[in-house]
Amino acid sequence: PILINDHRLLAQIDTGASSSCLDLQLITDLNIPINRQPGHITLANRSTIQRIGTTPPLLVTSGSNKVHH
Repeated sequence: PILINDHRLLAQIDTGASSSCLDLQLITDLNIPINRQPGHITLANRSTIQRIGTTPPLLVTSGSNKVHH
């Protein structure tokens, strides 16, 4: 489990990733604001998905490690 802004969740962390993706329902449930930014995101398999936007930096805690991401 991890914490995002003090909310306990099950998640997989990719420490080598340059960005993170969150489910829109999770963002809605946690009341996290979205800065709308149209565009596309290229995934590891080279397919693309539509980007909704970005969030302000979120506090992510895993064990004793904390990072704003």
